[in-house]
Amino acid sequence: MFVLHSLDAPDADPAQLAARIAPLAAAGADNPWRASAQELAALVALKRGDREEARRGLQALAQDVTAPQGLRSRAGRIAAELGG
Repeated sequence: MFVLHSLDAPDADPAQLAARIAPLAAAGADNPWRASAQELAALVALKRGDREEARRGLQALAQDVTAPQGLRSRAGRIAAELGG
């Protein structure tokens, strides 16, 4: 939740946010937080100004059949807005 709330903070350091979410985003498919963490990692990439990395991450998440359907749908819509 810290990373999600920090995305709106103008003084939030994207590198620090990425470091906080990385362990959950990289965890195995049996981790229930993995898909949410990957979505947050893509949003952190956007905050950092890296639209391409964010788009790639969101596209991969949109195609991940192990991720919840609502999250996949949201990821696909955001990726489409980013040009994917």
